[in-house]
Amino acid sequence: MHPVLVVVPGVVIKALALVALFSGPIAWLVGRLRERPLRGEDALVYGWFAIVSVALFVLGAPAVTRDGLGSAIRHTSTFVEAWRVVPIYSYGVLLATGILMGCFAGYSLAKRIAVPPQKYWAFCAVAAASALAGARGLYLFVQWKAEFVSATGQVLWERVLYPRANGFVVYGGFIAGVVGVTLFAKKTRTLVWQWTDIATVGMPLGLAFGRLGCFLAGCDFGMALSPSAPSWLQHAGTFPKWPSGEGSPAWWQHTHAGVRLAREACEHAHGIIRDGRCVLPSSISESVAVHPTQLYELALGLVLFAWQRWLWPRRRFDGQVSLSFMVLYGLARSGLELVRDDIERGTSGGLTTSQWIGLTSAAAGVLWYAWRARTAGAAAKELSTVS
Repeated sequence: MHPVLVVVPGVVIKALALVALFSGPIAWLVGRLRERPLRGEDALVYGWFAIVSVALFVLGAPAVTRDGLGSAIRHTSTFVEAWRVVPIYSYGVLLATGILMGCFAGYSLAKRIAVPPQKYWAFCAVAAASALAGARGLYLFVQWKAEFVSATGQVLWERVLYPRANGFVVYGGFIAGVVGVTLFAKKTRTLVWQWTDIATVGMPLGLAFGRLGCFLAGCDFGMALSPSAPSWLQHAGTFPKWPSGEGSPAWWQHTHAGVRLAREACEHAHGIIRDGRCVLPSSISESVAVHPTQLYELALGLVLFAWQRWLWPRRRFDGQVSLSFMVLYGLARSGLELVRDDIERGTSGGLTTSQWIGLTSAAAGVLWYAWRARTAGAAAKELSTVS
């Protein structure tokens, strides 16, 4: 497996960046010519295109890392010089696919409560942008000193602005997504629980596709499997050294920081014990067989999607679906963390960051569920407005 799906020429990235940059102003001008007023939902969609444009500038334009984003956009020389070829990573493609699939899954439900299509897709744009920003932000927070600051104290901006094969934390996306959805509901004066219920039906699909991307990238892996594990599981949990000479995160960790193995197993693999871990020689072509926790969470996402989709038309109150997801995912993710072994995860008090968030959110979700079940009325048949 290799994380790069395809390499896109710089001229294509440049064209897409320009299309995304000018799509908003052009649509606004067309609206003015047709005497159509700009609505809040329109502004949100145009803002999303602007974010996409900025991302493409960061990916492709050499002037961004040389002169800064603002200067690069202002000077015409940016558009004349050749842009970098950009590798498209399987993780990013599958993450984007998961977001789109989640949005389409929610669209059929939104129609049932008479949500206007334009309002729904504006909601999706806000939720997706918030979730991506939060997922990236939490990863930066946890890994700032380890990955994004050099030994001399200089910030490595290219790594900060250009996430490659991985670089996102699921819980950061969930938390920021909820914040974005809440702000959207307040802006549109609609009931936030209806939006979160729709979002958490499609959200497990995004989770499933994202974890498939993690699997192809070889990140977010688990502890070493027992020698008695089924051969198909051992095969699924073995991550290679890539032809480029680099290695998947699992291979890199096993050859640099080590893997938890018994001394006898370590010696059999020609490794050495260092700080309680077995460090394997860099000449090996693949990692030790580990729990493919990415596939475990992919399966969890599909199961949760089936449950959430079944529950939504049977919900007794608004908020039941989203609080159900909050509790179930929090508990399941905390359990999966017990077999995770990637050292980049933050830990505190014997628990990982995801375990702290998962257990806290599950406990809060149980209390919130009980309160809503007792105080909320029946689920609304149409999108409710609030003052």
